[in-house]
Amino acid sequence: MATRVSDSGSLIQVQAQRRENTEKERINRQLREQKKNEEIEAALAALSVFDYKPVEYETELIRKEFSEPQIPDFSYLLSEARDKVVKGYQSTFLIQGALGMVFALLCLVVWNYFVVIVGVAGVIACAISMNRDIKSKQDSIERALRAAKENADQKVKEIKDSIDGLRKVFIETENARIEKLKLFLNGDRDSVLAYMENVLQEFRLPFFLKCTIYYQQYEPVLEMRFPEQSIIPPNNLTLSANGDVVSEEKSPFEINRQYSEVLAATAVSVALKLYSAVPTLECLYVQGIVDNSGKEVYVFSMKTTRQLAIEEAVKCKSGMEACQVFEAEYSVKTAGSLAPIQPVFPGWWDMMPKDKIKSVTVSCLQR
Repeated sequence: MATRVSDSGSLIQVQAQRRENTEKERINRQLREQKKNEEIEAALAALSVFDYKPVEYETELIRKEFSEPQIPDFSYLLSEARDKVVKGYQSTFLIQGALGMVFALLCLVVWNYFVVIVGVAGVIACAISMNRDIKSKQDSIERALRAAKENADQKVKEIKDSIDGLRKVFIETENARIEKLKLFLNGDRDSVLAYMENVLQEFRLPFFLKCTIYYQQYEPVLEMRFPEQSIIPPNNLTLSANGDVVSEEKSPFEINRQYSEVLAATAVSVALKLYSAVPTLECLYVQGIVDNSGKEVYVFSMKTTRQLAIEEAVKCKSGMEACQVFEAEYSVKTAGSLAPIQPVFPGWWDMMPKDKIKSVTVSCLQR
């Protein structure tokens, strides 16, 4: 009986622990969702904070100096060559010196006429051999030093040739960079279009955005294909005083209004970014496109100008307010959503065959 009671108690403890773990996981999941929701809302709201910081290209026109690599000092090769020769003769000189000492000792220790003659002859022979080897060593050292110097000179020449090649490539690259920048600053169409493409590629948004730029006669058209309304969080998630996550569902009107503001604010932010990066850009037509039951429709259209953008629009507190500055074409339904409209294009739009208009399609990636 005691065993059954013990098993029952253990089972209750296990079940209680499971319930506690499940509750902790639920709370952690809600907190993660609340944090993610908060980050998304903050990122969407940040789109309505406009900024204009013109890029300074003057410093980029300054030609950069080639930084020449330092040529290594190969004098160590001569020292190594000399030491190698000297080391090769050390054993020879030691043997010759030892033999000379032996013969000299024989002369001093053994007072025999024959031994003295042999000892003196041995000492003389060792001296002659050592003198010959000393001259041979000196000749070997000179040959080794000449070879080492030739090797060092060859290495220096190869490095200098390599540096000359690097310098040539650097100068050519620098010339091309400055020439490309000058074309851009002078309003060359292809250069401006390439810079605008690069600006949009590096522009990060809270969502994926596909853009197409049509450029003709210094009046580019920017078509922005916006994602669906699902980019707007459907609920407001907040933390209560006791740390619980409170979810409040947004009304359809609130979602529509926020979506409309995000579209307008994104368009103005992108336009300001392009005006900041392209000093020759004075006019930009911006078209907002959304998917409506599988069909693309224009929901706003505006002709922006540099003057209005940097003097008026940048001060606005919302995208819709900035659109009014540009006298944009748009229509807000009673439910707060944007209705399809007839877009406004520059004069050349209907006169030019679309396949003759220079254009690029680029995506602003999600950060």
